[in-house]
Amino acid sequence: MHTLTDTDEELVTVNLTNRFPFFGTNRRELTLSTNGWLTLTADYAGPTAPDNVPMPDPAEPNDVVAPYWDDLDVISLCTHEDGTGRFIAQWRATVKTSGEEIAFQAILYDETHGQAGDVEFVYGALGAVHDGDSATVGIENDDGLSW
Repeated sequence: MHTLTDTDEELVTVNLTNRFPFFGTNRRELTLSTNGWLTLTADYAGPTAPDNVPMPDPAEPNDVVAPYWDDLDVISLCTHEDGTGRFIAQWRATVKTSGEEIAFQAILYDETHGQAGDVEFVYGALGAVHDGDSATVGIENDDGLSW
């Protein structure tokens, strides 16, 4: 389990217990951004990318899973592997432009799960002003040209 609290513009790298199949390649590592996205690019050392862009986009970051990519101040970002083939990343954050608190998850199903390679987005409370209208939501491959 990894946890970040009260932070902004941070990246954290996580080694996965099991492989996660993503666009035909098995991945063992991911990097989480406090700005509501993660990348499955190994050893990612690029920008934290607070300014979300439409997807797909060939600029870094690529291999992206973005449940709510926007300029966020993280209250907490934590990860958990639950022993059933699921890796869960959960963000609790405020949207910088409104100060509204939001909560969301990305769930990745690894090679041991019946839904191997699937990605699920789960949303808790979203703001009244920022209900996702300024965020980028989606996935893209390693060259940023397909989703």
